[in-house]
Amino acid sequence: MNTQPPPPSPFPLVDSHCHLDFFLEQSQPKISDLPPLATILENAFSANISILLSIATSLSEQQTLLNLCTTNPSHPRIFCSAGTHPTYLSTTTPPPTTEQLLAWKAQHPERIIAFGESGLDFFRPTNPPAALQEASFRNHILAAQEAQIPLVVHNRAADAHLERILLETQKDKPYPCILHCFAASQRLANIALETGCLLSFAGLITYRSAQNLEPVVRSTPVDAMLLETDSPFLPPQEASAARNKRPPYAEPAMLPVTARHIAALKNLSLDEVAEQTTQNFLRTFNIAG
Repeated sequence: MNTQPPPPSPFPLVDSHCHLDFFLEQSQPKISDLPPLATILENAFSANISILLSIATSLSEQQTLLNLCTTNPSHPRIFCSAGTHPTYLSTTTPPPTTEQLLAWKAQHPERIIAFGESGLDFFRPTNPPAALQEASFRNHILAAQEAQIPLVVHNRAADAHLERILLETQKDKPYPCILHCFAASQRLANIALETGCLLSFAGLITYRSAQNLEPVVRSTPVDAMLLETDSPFLPPQEASAARNKRPPYAEPAMLPVTARHIAALKNLSLDEVAEQTTQNFLRTFNIAG
């Protein structure tokens, strides 16, 4: 099923969290009928998406992500992270050690610009045990503390645990941190911001079922905010769309939909949101514009 990308942003945007490897033919994503990666990148370039950060879900697939990275100025620049998603942990996929994470970063300093995504996901009782998830999360935190590059944090149904760990570890040794696809409470948003974290918002905030997140978006300073698609998941919903009618998948070219939604909630122009969130990314990830 084809989708028509929304109008491009007049100012370059950065997709701070996508999963480009899911668009490769050999991958087996949870979403069927995805277009090839070449089409996704062409659409992103046409939509004025200047940088893509492809986020790791398993350290075992790290080389695949590295192979996608490019600094070609005629296409979106692509960087990646290193890490293992909490729901990908198992007896056969143990937590990556801090030493493993740091070694990958040391070997590829120009391409790996973050660790994660790691964190906590207690949404389903079948998810990996909480103790295993926390052990992995703390290994990623130690790597971020050592290397002083951002940690991309996943959180689902684990607000209290995440709050405790953030307060403890940021007090011990501060590290750059992004709470990706933020969909939690105002309390956690406040704590994250107070400890120096950034909040990243995805297409989820455009859903009618997510109106409870609007106060969080409004209260988050734009200089502490990032944009993401979490492609191919969470396709944004245009304001004019019929109830719950959304594209079958997300792609980076859809980022302007989320940016416009944030601009409307914060009474800002699209240019203001685009420029500030892009500068936030460049500053946080230490990337030249």
